[in-house]
Amino acid sequence: MALCPRSRFVVHRCLDAGSLCLVGALAIIGATLRSSPAYAGSGFELRSQSVTTLGSAQAGMTASAADVSTIAFNPAALAYGKGTESVIGVTGLFTNLKSSDTAAITILGTPIPGNDGGNAGTSVAIPNLYLAGGISDDVRIGLAVASRFGLGSYWSSGWVGRYYATDSQLQTIDVVPTLSYRASSTLSLGLGIDVEYAKIKTKSAIDFGTIDQVLTGGMFGGIPGGSDGSTSSKADSFAVGFSLGLLYDARPGTRFGIDYHSRIRQKLSGNATFDLGGPVGQGIALVSGAFQNTSVNATLDMPQMIAAGAYHEINADWAVMADVKWTDWSVLQTLQVNFGNPAQPPARTVYSWRDSWFAAIGARYRVNDQVALRFGAAYDQTPVRNETRNPILPDSDGYWAALGLEYRISPSTKLDFAYGHIFTKNAPINLPATGLDNTFRGTLSGTVTDSHVDYVGLQLAYRF
Repeated sequence: MALCPRSRFVVHRCLDAGSLCLVGALAIIGATLRSSPAYAGSGFELRSQSVTTLGSAQAGMTASAADVSTIAFNPAALAYGKGTESVIGVTGLFTNLKSSDTAAITILGTPIPGNDGGNAGTSVAIPNLYLAGGISDDVRIGLAVASRFGLGSYWSSGWVGRYYATDSQLQTIDVVPTLSYRASSTLSLGLGIDVEYAKIKTKSAIDFGTIDQVLTGGMFGGIPGGSDGSTSSKADSFAVGFSLGLLYDARPGTRFGIDYHSRIRQKLSGNATFDLGGPVGQGIALVSGAFQNTSVNATLDMPQMIAAGAYHEINADWAVMADVKWTDWSVLQTLQVNFGNPAQPPARTVYSWRDSWFAAIGARYRVNDQVALRFGAAYDQTPVRNETRNPILPDSDGYWAALGLEYRISPSTKLDFAYGHIFTKNAPINLPATGLDNTFRGTLSGTVTDSHVDYVGLQLAYRF
């Protein structure tokens, strides 16, 4: 069975545009594991590594050195511990993500049937573990096990944007051996080596009906928006980065912190599978040689970050703190996915992310020798631009409000609780079918509404 009089170049050009959500999927921007949805405004960075700092909306993360969990944000904080310490914590994230006034049409101008996608959010629990001990009076070592990146969106399989994404998942597990050195009575330095495992899983629909009409003139009877197949992918990799930290005590009760986290380049590899959906998809796969199960690989850069903060004790009961953080999200511009099947050309997607800023202020109030309260607020700028916002990660600016409770059970045991709510603004989605690699995804428009995150954290710190 031959193709209609269109060159093989046209097939490759259209398939390149329509490697479908494998691009956005394996390009990983939406990629997430159900255990790790991203906070609003964070790109796909998680901020759940310390329940202590979550109680003040992350204010104090760089300079407070409240317990060993803060080494996730500044390895120099390790120097402020005593003896052998451990922290175990878990944060529950409850995300809400919906779209409204959502509409989609194919490149042929045919309306794509479907619903608004339902609630694409989820509820998960993210654990953390920290251990620390001293080698000498000036040198301490520690180990952090946490997740620094992750996100998830889970749209219904029959929604109008299904050719862009249905399920998208990413998770990292970061194991970070840490070393601190107290260089003087006022200066502490820290180093962390981040061994990071990244895993992605994605799924999206394929519009074989439109592909049939464009490539074969309808040879297989395909109905645009009505002859669907689907594609799923899994990929993972290991990579290594590092962090450097500094804490300076300007005077007793007042200190400043600086932290740097390096870029980590993940070279993901795995497999892509295709469900052809029926005779239309089967025919397209037969004549093109594409849409066959195959290996896949992609490169994703986890961005470098620089943070600075201050902590000041006003008196014996009150302390105030503030942090600012810059994240190099501009590393995420155009991503390419390569396939082992030579008939499936590399697929690209454009994100055009920009660098982003996070700023937080907070306070700690000591009620008595056993109980302390934390409060905080933060602004979390999204790296996502309106013109390239994608349902894989339809991020927007986040505004945090948080409170925390610290209860000292004994001189060696401390319990922390945190609750926070992250508000977001409505955000547009306007993706044209004429955009790079959107040919068979179609034009998608709508508004991300009622998007917010609640978090609840519980953490136990124990000194041996």
